[in-house]
Amino acid sequence: LVLDLSKQKIDSIEADDDDEFFYTLFDIDSKNIVYVNNLSSTIVFLYLGENNLKYISEGTFDTLAQLEHLDLSNNKIVNVDCQAFLKCKSLQTLDLSRNSLVNVALEFNKSVELDLNNNVIVTLTLWVKEAAIKKVFVRDNELQTLRVFLQSKQNTTSHHPHQQGGKDEDFTVY
Repeated sequence: LVLDLSKQKIDSIEADDDDEFFYTLFDIDSKNIVYVNNLSSTIVFLYLGENNLKYISEGTFDTLAQLEHLDLSNNKIVNVDCQAFLKCKSLQTLDLSRNSLVNVALEFNKSVELDLNNNVIVTLTLWVKEAAIKKVFVRDNELQTLRVFLQSKQNTTSHHPHQQGGKDEDFTVY
């Protein structure tokens, strides 16, 4: 099932814990969304571009284990929690382009293509498992510092990557 709610006047999305929605594509470019929580675990493609999201907190997408493509472009996002996407076990592409991100720190467990183009990013820090990032796009930012920490399989017990002893790696960005 495809649920296209684009161009509607919706300002928040939250499913009741008892409701079971079975859709794979969820398109909500309404210009009004400011809050997202408790979405269906069956969503594979989620388009939340062109809304008024400002913060992505840990837990926002925890129910989306099947999510492969997440578009958060063209919002007003200023902050993304480091572990916001950790439970998205199937995530392949994440689009955070054209937001207001300045200092970005993200952690990924699997291979992801990350689009951060057209923000105002000064500092980018990534914690990744071995081979967890496919590509990172950072054009049209103000990037001064790039840090990438590679976490080996033997070093994955801590839930706080800031405190892990991952090794600092060279990294290529686009």
